[in-house]
Amino acid sequence: MAAWLDEAGSGNAVKSNRRVRPIPLKTQVGQVAALVPLRALAGMRWLSWLMLGSSVIASFGPGWLPTFPIWLLVLTTWFFIVPPGRMVLAAGLARVALRGVTPGAHPRGGKVHLRIWLAERIQHELLATGLSGAVWFPHYARLLGADIGKGTDLHTLPPITGMLSVGQDASVENEVDLQGHWLDGDVLHVGEIRIGNRATIGARSTLGPGVVVGNAAEITPGSHVVGTVPADEIWSGSPAEHTGTARGPWSDEPAPSPRGPLVGYAVLSVLIAALPAIAGLTGLGVLWPAIGDSSSLGDAASTALPWLPVAALVGFAVLCLLVLGLTRLLALAIQPGHHPVRSMTGLAIWGTVRLLDEARDWLFPIYSSAFTPMWLRLLGAKVGRGVEASTVLLIPKLVQVNDHAFLADDTLIGSYELGEGWIRVERVKVGKRAFVGNSGMLRSRPQGAEGVVGRRTLRGAPAHRGQVGSVLAGVTAPGAAAGRCGAGQHPHL
Repeated sequence: MAAWLDEAGSGNAVKSNRRVRPIPLKTQVGQVAALVPLRALAGMRWLSWLMLGSSVIASFGPGWLPTFPIWLLVLTTWFFIVPPGRMVLAAGLARVALRGVTPGAHPRGGKVHLRIWLAERIQHELLATGLSGAVWFPHYARLLGADIGKGTDLHTLPPITGMLSVGQDASVENEVDLQGHWLDGDVLHVGEIRIGNRATIGARSTLGPGVVVGNAAEITPGSHVVGTVPADEIWSGSPAEHTGTARGPWSDEPAPSPRGPLVGYAVLSVLIAALPAIAGLTGLGVLWPAIGDSSSLGDAASTALPWLPVAALVGFAVLCLLVLGLTRLLALAIQPGHHPVRSMTGLAIWGTVRLLDEARDWLFPIYSSAFTPMWLRLLGAKVGRGVEASTVLLIPKLVQVNDHAFLADDTLIGSYELGEGWIRVERVKVGKRAFVGNSGMLRSRPQGAEGVVGRRTLRGAPAHRGQVGSVLAGVTAPGAAAGRCGAGQHPHL
């Protein structure tokens, strides 16, 4: 069967008449068999919550609820509920599954492929990389076997293989693909990714297996990198190419890095992850008067059934209010410019993006309806008349969308940039009747961006300032990264 293949992993695909073999039957049987213990891991998460909740609630009232020994609650809570415990368990199981796996080309459906699939499923079923554990991603990466340098900001998932090396003071922005393996026909390419000191990897970029990014190099958002990126260069595109000289730091002063704000990141990540649970408990409060005097679990279920729709609506409404309130509260600390990652402003910027990213799933009925523009206004964004928007991700305080603009699914409007311990945001303006295509990205600009159109192709398109009526397409706009700038003169996409 003819197929486009890249046997060398260089990114330059050629047409080949080599027959692409299907996944062997024994591999398919193995995957089906593995689903039983994998789903059992997910079941243990739910069972741990039920055991803990039943024991706590039983201490306040209903005697028919079962209780469990303290030692058992401690173990199940640590390994299946608390984020660091889930990470320890997931990393331990993954390293057992991947023992002996080496970089190289392996057959699709072979032992290496099956073991990587198994390790990724373990991580997924345990929710080891959920939002509540985001602040521990560097530690999780080290547990998997990765080498993470001092001062590195890792805002994306590490590869399950642990084949990652990141130098000191490097910056990896959100939604970067670092998995380090990909399928090419019936060949699975697996490789290590190496990122040098002070390098910056832009949001929604992809680094292929075997990629080496040199010291102080910069990968622009949405790029697909294969091969080696020399030091002090900017690479952009899909596939990425050399487009200029790296821009250098935003400040001549090193970013302060006190340990105190790390506690704030940990607390905020847990708080955001707990919002659905808080809303659910509020809904349970609606049911409590009806089930408080029940004599058994069956009696409680039958009594609560007519009240379930009301409880669900109350829980959803409370979740909306919690998201609105926390977004508005965080906005008080957000200001344009660059700030230390470990600061109140840095925490507020990161928390806003993480909160609203999760809210797109929690509140999907809002984000997939005609109410979305009104919701964005309630969050604090300036949204004009006739605007159409879907699952957009933005920092509301800094975004203005003018009349009749269109923001398609999964657009990223003015997210943050990272660099050597600094985090930077600016105001973003989308002009009248502008169109931002699916998964398009508009990057912050100090002077605004009147009439921007960011029509995205392939992995991403951080748009430049566009003339009214113009169309910008691709992963970089013309004239990006002209040269190195001094402190306070950092050009942006």
